[in-house]
Amino acid sequence: MPEPFDILCFGEDWYKTGEYSTKQIVRRMAEGRKLLWVNPLPMPIHMASGAESGAGKVILRKALHKIKTHLRWLSRSREGFWIHSPLYLPLSQNPRVYRFNIFLLRLQVALLCRLLGLVNPLVWASSTYHVLDVLDRIPHSRFCYRFSDKSSAFQKLPEKGRAEIRTWYEDCDRRVLERADRVFCASRSIYEDLIERFGEKENLRYLPHGVDFDHFSGERPLPDSLRNLSHPLIGYYGALTSAQDFELLRHILESHPEWTLLMFGNVVGDFSSLEKYPNFLLPGPIPYADLPDHAQVFDVAIMTWKLNEWIENSFPVKTQEYLALGLPVVSVRIREIEREFSEVIAIADSKEDFVELIEKELKEDSPKKRQTRIDRVRNRDWKEVAGGILKELEEVS
Repeated sequence: MPEPFDILCFGEDWYKTGEYSTKQIVRRMAEGRKLLWVNPLPMPIHMASGAESGAGKVILRKALHKIKTHLRWLSRSREGFWIHSPLYLPLSQNPRVYRFNIFLLRLQVALLCRLLGLVNPLVWASSTYHVLDVLDRIPHSRFCYRFSDKSSAFQKLPEKGRAEIRTWYEDCDRRVLERADRVFCASRSIYEDLIERFGEKENLRYLPHGVDFDHFSGERPLPDSLRNLSHPLIGYYGALTSAQDFELLRHILESHPEWTLLMFGNVVGDFSSLEKYPNFLLPGPIPYADLPDHAQVFDVAIMTWKLNEWIENSFPVKTQEYLALGLPVVSVRIREIEREFSEVIAIADSKEDFVELIEKELKEDSPKKRQTRIDRVRNRDWKEVAGGILKELEEVS
């Protein structure tokens, strides 16, 4: 076993809605250890908000969220677990401002490590590259990075300067591979892409997402609000953005008016074209704690994104959550899903194919098939992912 260690984590915004993979992993790794979670600074490049409906409202909501976040400079989630929201100057696209913000970040993190008693911690990072500018100034024992998505394929980039921004991302990827003791990839596509771009690396590992199995499996009472919905019920939960394939969703609604299409989540994209359909329901987001209670009402769960480089290299966390619920699943063709779960998930190549596969799953579903799906992910709990990381750390001096 590695020597006892504490953890310094650079991750997504802790206060962001949802239980994303970094939270799931680090919380389990931090059992019996001190942890300082550092929320990210703005990137030193301009990120377009995209052509989402109500973009002004989205920007305002994000701004208010940031203000609230930075009023909590340091908060404690539990004994030995702190969340830090660094102070910084706005206008981070300005190189001088960005350099000053990195100076502030180093100063704040070093101070907190000293005050909280984190001595030579393991540095863990995911979904942010600011860690690369802090490593040399923060004493640490090891550095691990996890690619949960292909960052350089990020879709919400401005047209102007997109190639330059992508080059910046790819340079950060190179620096991560040069600096990290271990680099973990959530999908084989990301793993293979890094090898193709930078060659074979001894520190590179494939380690897929897990599932909060106990949370999503097992019987539970159905919420009263869902008892009178019309079935068959085709369902989805997650962020509702313009990444959804609206043509596919319209085809589902029009092909079977007797089906109910139920989509839980924060609405960020423009779903107005679907509101005219009486069999379309958009009830809003569901807290993670209540998600299994609500998702169990689905007769078939779907994943309906438009295919692009980001999606094709992804491994949606909800994939295994759907399976832990025992649900039939129909998805667009995503490489990781095809490689890992083609025997339990139906994969469609066209909107017509998608509807036919939903029809087939509705007709052929059974208690035995539901149990097979549950058993398929029984041993893929997030604690197994954390355990795999800890095992890798035994090999890092």
